Order: sequence, then C-alpha cells, then structure tokens
Amino acid sequence: MQTRKNPILIDKLNPTFNLETLKSPVIHKRKVQQKKRELRDCRRAENAAESIKGWDKGLEIFGFTKSQFSLIDLITTVIGVTGPAEMFISTWTAANTDITRILNFVSSGVITQAKWLVDFTFQRRTPELAQRIRDVFGCDAIRVAKNHAKYVILKNCEYDVIIQTSMNLNYNPRFENFTLSNDTDLVDFLLRITNEIWEKQKRSLADATPGEFEQYFKTM
Repeated sequence: MQTRKNPILIDKLNPTFNLETLKSPVIHKRKVQQKKRELRDCRRAENAAESIKGWDKGLEIFGFTKSQFSLIDLITTVIGVTGPAEMFISTWTAANTDITRILNFVSSGVITQAKWLVDFTFQRRTPELAQRIRDVFGCDAIRVAKNHAKYVILKNCEYDVIIQTSMNLNYNPRFENFTLSNDTDLVDFLLRITNEIWEKQKRSLADATPGEFEQYFKTM
C-alpha cells in the first residue's frame, strides 16, 4: 500500500537571499536626539488617527492595540501628516484588500515609489498579489528571504518615518503593537541593509513563476 506524503512535511527550502551574508555594519551608533516618547494604550481608540493624535517629528509613540485598525490604516494616517512619500515595506504576508489600497495610493500620487521585502513563501501562497505589485511598481519591486520582520519606512524630503510593528499587512483580530517615530538614523540603518539585498539578489527572480521559485529553492 502506498503511503501518501504529508503535504505539510515538505523538504526544507532555502531562501532566495541568505541574510547571513549581509555586509552592512552590525553596529550603528545613534546620534544624540532630544525626542519625547509616549506609551499609549490604544485598545479603546476608535481608529488609527485617534491612536497617533498629536504625533510629529519630535514625538515617538509606542502603541498597544486591540486590532481596531490595521497596518494599512496606520500607514494611511501617517501619510496624511507627511504628504507623498517613498515607501518600503517588510512583511511576512499581505492581504488583497490592503495591497489594493496601497496600489490606489500610487494612482493618487500619495506613494511615489515602493519596495517590498517579503517571506519566500509569499510568491507561492499569493502569486496574484505578487504579480499585481510588480505590474504597478515594476519587476524590481520585490525581494524575498526568510523574512518575519515587519516594518514600514516612509521617506520624503521632510520626513524619515519608521513604523515598527507586530502587524502584517493584513487584518489580524488580536493584540498588536507598533512604534512610530521620525528617526533618520534608524531609517538609514535599515535602508543600508535592504539596499544590499536589492543589489545582491538576482533581479530575474522577480519574473519567476511559482514553479520556477520552487526549483530554484531546491537546487541552490
């Protein structure tokens, strides 16, 4: 009798980019900054705007939420303060509705450029979403790795915003947290790492099909 293979117990797949090979500095000394910080219990806040009310360049907010709003709601609110910006997103997964809202930002000019660092399973799980991102932002817009880091950078000539969060770019009905600040040092530190990933990873993988990704992971 032939035993069926458990689809969950698949062979281990290597990431497209090995994060251990990064050459970016491992220590980045922060410049002395006079910045206020507020710790906010946002579980009773009605929306993202209420949760970050009063935020500006000189204020860092740590918020603890009950998921009344999503990461995309937070991004939308922050962009309302900063104005049009370049965006970088690192996430494990994303939902169709949230990606649609970001793509709508492009047509309105709110987002001027975007890059996405996603987990290596993203292409396999949601190939249609990955393709939509490439269609709008170009085939060079996505890089993949074994990624669970979740943060968003919003950058223009006036702001260097970093949102660090437990939220993926989808709806999660559970406790979540976020830190919002305008921090040039931290943004520069993260962009050095991500720019190295973009430079070293093969751009041809941006156009690969799910099957081609599988083959690449198995043979590299």
